[in-house]
Amino acid sequence: MFNCFVQIWDLRKGYRPVMQDKRCEDYISDIAVDEQNRLIFAVSGDGTMCSYNARQRKFIVQSENEECDLMCAKVMKVLR
Repeated sequence: MFNCFVQIWDLRKGYRPVMQDKRCEDYISDIAVDEQNRLIFAVSGDGTMCSYNARQRKFIVQSENEECDLMCAKVMKVLR
């Protein structure tokens, strides 16, 4: 078993992560970022998706566990 992390770096502040999260229990299969580079979405092999606010460097919410692995993420714009 291995530890799975989502880490965010700000290279202006050095080479240590400015945010680290260990909520996902399995591998991170994909990461998506919105157009404004504010929200980060990470999907995991444990069937969950976590979202983060990149500018505030904090965790927002984790989805319910799905019965299958989530393999890819895509941010879509809803047209009205």
